Amino acid sequence: MRNQREYSWRELFQVRSADLFPIADLRTAKRVGGIFWLWAAGVALLLLPLAPPDQSSIGDAGWLIAAVIIAVAAAYGVRLLRAASPDSSVSVEPREILHFDYVAIVFITFLNVLSGNDAPYEELLLIAAIYTAGLVSPRATALYMLFVAAALAVPLLGSDPQPFSEQVGRWVIWSGLAMAASMLTVKQRLERAALLERGEEAQHLARADPLTGLGNRRAFDEAFGAASGRAVRTETSLSVIIADIEAFKNVNDVFGLDAGDRLLQQVATTLDAAVRSPDTCFRWGGDEFVVLADIDRHGAGELGRRLDEEIRASCSRPDGQPVKLHIGVAQFDPGSTDPDAILGEASRAMKPVPRRRG
Repeated sequence: MRNQREYSWRELFQVRSADLFPIADLRTAKRVGGIFWLWAAGVALLLLPLAPPDQSSIGDAGWLIAAVIIAVAAAYGVRLLRAASPDSSVSVEPREILHFDYVAIVFITFLNVLSGNDAPYEELLLIAAIYTAGLVSPRATALYMLFVAAALAVPLLGSDPQPFSEQVGRWVIWSGLAMAASMLTVKQRLERAALLERGEEAQHLARADPLTGLGNRRAFDEAFGAASGRAVRTETSLSVIIADIEAFKNVNDVFGLDAGDRLLQQVATTLDAAVRSPDTCFRWGGDEFVVLADIDRHGAGELGRRLDEEIRASCSRPDGQPVKLHIGVAQFDPGSTDPDAILGEASRAMKPVPRRRG
């Protein structure tokens, strides 16, 4: 089993948020963000009677501002939860979430200022910082913590300022927690992305012929299953073309296995380029190739003829002679979904392709 790569803290710090968003679990991020905003709105609502706005400065307007802040926070929490639903039409991009995380700093600071320097609202900044750190890169987290520092500095400017050392100590501890959360999250995302990439690579290799790069038998079986089901549902035609190289064994015997491999690669490249989507080409084994085409038997015969002409024009044997194909064609019978049956029929029909006259 391949060991996971170890990332240094320098590498983690250099990762950009734009690189993380495509590999992030955004649905979970939205769900957690929605819970955070609703929870923060609920906490603020509960604290409001205990730490009410100071009416000596702006009067009853403080209650109105606090009510608007709590209502907007709750509404955005609902929006994020709706966006997290798989069948929701609400679209929320990661950058919007980040922008509202900065809005959270402003909201919390306003509530704290309205209620006095000793109000407990600024403790919500820690939750906002941890959530943001789990969403963005360490560099973006560091920038966010600078804005948190500015919010923590506001109580130092009041008529009854909080102790400077208390605010600095709070910011240092919070920054350490946020940066640790960001580094850990980024490391986990990168490792998960690497695992997914290796898994996709393994799946591709399991379905690819190592010599030619074409799909192998496993890939053909999967493609045939999907194509035959589609043909039955849409009542359309499906055919299989089998092609092998005339006198290929002679190439291996006279010129060696390497020459034979090079010829197979040359033929595979030409066939793959000549087959038009959605038709697909596979290497069946040895010198045999299979084409799966959404056409009837007559169309498959014409396609086989065209493929033979492409091979004759583009490929040559080691002695310079053109490569010739034997072609067999069979049309899919909706009454049978067994790929071996249609392949057997195509194999029995294999013969040299006659040259066009004139």
